[in-house]
Amino acid sequence: MDKDISKIKKRLEDLYRQSYTNNSFMFTRFLSPSDAAVVYDFANDNSVKMWGGAEGCERVIVRFGDESQLGYDVDFPISVLKIRPLNPRFCEPLTHRDYLGAFMSLGLERDTIGDIIVKEKSGYAFVCDSIAGHICEELDSIRNTTVFCARCDDATEREAVPGPVFEECKLIVPSPRIDAMLSKLYNISRSEARNLFTAGMVLVNGRSCGNESLTPKEKDVFAVRGYGKFIFDGTGEKTKKGNVMVRVRRYL
Repeated sequence: MDKDISKIKKRLEDLYRQSYTNNSFMFTRFLSPSDAAVVYDFANDNSVKMWGGAEGCERVIVRFGDESQLGYDVDFPISVLKIRPLNPRFCEPLTHRDYLGAFMSLGLERDTIGDIIVKEKSGYAFVCDSIAGHICEELDSIRNTTVFCARCDDATEREAVPGPVFEECKLIVPSPRIDAMLSKLYNISRSEARNLFTAGMVLVNGRSCGNESLTPKEKDVFAVRGYGKFIFDGTGEKTKKGNVMVRVRRYL
């Protein structure tokens, strides 16, 4: 285990113990899928929940504590912010990198910021509750565009937040094994794809997967460190040469 993962695991174990000892919920900040998956090395399913603020979020907060045992429930400390240009007619196109850079220029730490979704001329950001007010007060421009930032407080506003953007892909592979799909999807050799499993870089539904011969189930979610994330949507008919068509949705 490398030093970074070992450090993350120790921090997560400390929060897990605190939750048990204090009989209360404990929360991390936002974690990448591979970092969050470390919790399953030591915690049982009932004591762990993950949420990024909306379905399909890549970066998540981990909550320790089983509501059935504690006798109560609490929301995840996540705020949703909408950032829009004050003058849409003259605003410049802004990217995910632009929004993230603007947040970091406010002196924020990366793990206080979750997913950022760019939709047309607006941006939506999932952030820790503790920094939401600071961002709303201090963020007045991104690059050369003057912006206004506010929380999406009510349910209607939250429902209007756009979901993840996908690219639908159809892959022709020798078999529906996951290593064959990774090889085709990411344009790498089968041996390179298998090495990803050996290195612990593949997650299936949030858990580390070391089985390169796995045949996925429909709606399984795969995250591959350094390559991206996709959803398996099933198989189609075989080709005349005996290959199989598989359908995936790749996160953009």
